[in-house]
Amino acid sequence: MSFSSQTSVREFRMNQNSLASVEKEIETLSGKDTSPGTKTRRKIGKRPKNAKSLKVVMTEVLTKNKKGFSLNNLTAKITEAGYKSKSRKFSNVVYQTIYANKQFIHDEKAGTYRLK
Repeated sequence: MSFSSQTSVREFRMNQNSLASVEKEIETLSGKDTSPGTKTRRKIGKRPKNAKSLKVVMTEVLTKNKKGFSLNNLTAKITEAGYKSKSRKFSNVVYQTIYANKQFIHDEKAGTYRLK
């Protein structure tokens, strides 16, 4: 290997190291954590604050209709009543609330949920 090729290899490695340090500084300034093993978290917005609990809103909706609603219709009526949720499957949340509270019953013939 000649003198000029050794010099160019050395210059290349120095440039590569300085480039890596500049990239790391850019990532640090942009707020990215570059340390190994760190996970990026999904940003979750603030949880909606409702004036009434889901159970109360559900009771109000079901008192207006004695026959009851199917799960999908009940979910839509609760949303129309102004209840806010960021749940991807809000109908599942409604179902869990129905299941956990004995004041709601399921009419299997009609496929609806209503008050006891």
